[in-house]
Amino acid sequence: MASYIRLFEPLVIKSLKQYTVTSQVALQQQVLDLLSQLVQLRVNYCLLDSDQACLCTYIQLMANADCAFDRSLGHMLGIRCGLLLQME
Repeated sequence: MASYIRLFEPLVIKSLKQYTVTSQVALQQQVLDLLSQLVQLRVNYCLLDSDQACLCTYIQLMANADCAFDRSLGHMLGIRCGLLLQME
């Protein structure tokens, strides 16, 4: 399975970088969905985001959520809170 995951590694890394620079909630949701699946498959998150830029962006979004809360963001936050727990 590891060899299959490595095939998609460049795409995953690009997705993580895109997550940090976009304000498109739909794209952020898709990246979080991807991360959630990879973490559930026991992929080492730290190897994909070694400087933890995506994680820092996610935490910053959580901190600012009360300022920019809407239905889409609320959906993203509600479903993805478990992602941080899985990364620990």
